[in-house]
Amino acid sequence: TWTSMSIASIGKSQGGYLLAVKDANTALVANLQGKMFRTTNGGTSWDSVYYYGGGSGYFDGMASSGDSVIAVGDADASGFCVIKSTDFGATWTRFTNLPAKELDPNTYSNQGYCQGMDMIGPHLFITVYWGSGVTPRLLLSSDFGTTWKDTALTLTGGASNAYYIRSINMADLNNGWV
Repeated sequence: TWTSMSIASIGKSQGGYLLAVKDANTALVANLQGKMFRTTNGGTSWDSVYYYGGGSGYFDGMASSGDSVIAVGDADASGFCVIKSTDFGATWTRFTNLPAKELDPNTYSNQGYCQGMDMIGPHLFITVYWGSGVTPRLLLSSDFGTTWKDTALTLTGGASNAYYIRSINMADLNNGWV
């Protein structure tokens, strides 16, 4: 059985896009304008807890493990938006230690987009698209974002470039699906 709920503070034009749920009362939803909302009362009310991109932000991925949440979005004037919360969305910190290319303010105009992400404990996996003809990248962290590794994401027996990966789901630390 499903019950339809309205999130009046988000508005119809902004739409909900991503969802993370902690328990029956606590959930997060991110929308297509770079806004994050949180409920702690089962959806009766929603509070705005993060906003980026001045209305042109675009969240692409969100994953949670316990009270830890990571969300990723396309680039704005500060580069890719990769944020973390350790209190299930009450407060957020934006990573400023990503590899240089991901923090480049020209990234958005160069067609740089975060695409999808997954998390296993402190291990983060984020797919990145740089535009037609460029092999997509994978941002990896094994310490909840303290350090990052940037590597090409090649598909065995498939296209070598000019593709983007909208979703990643890791079965374990060494095997996953894209």
